Amino acid sequence: MEQPGKVDPKLSLEIAKRDLARAEAEVDTALSALHAAPRAEKTGVTRAVEDAFEKVRAARRALDGLELEKDE
Repeated sequence: MEQPGKVDPKLSLEIAKRDLARAEAEVDTALSALHAAPRAEKTGVTRAVEDAFEKVRAARRALDGLELEKDE
């Protein structure tokens, strides 16, 4: 029986996987824009890539933590 306020680990795992997939898609989009952008515009794209990579890192940490919980 689940405790009130505690999220089902299976659901959390699915959410983390979804967030990781979204973040990876953002990185792909940002990299495509980076390749297509003229040199003067690459500074703005660089920030988008940094933000996307941070989302990937955060999603990976969440997923790793959930997988560790699952194994306990």
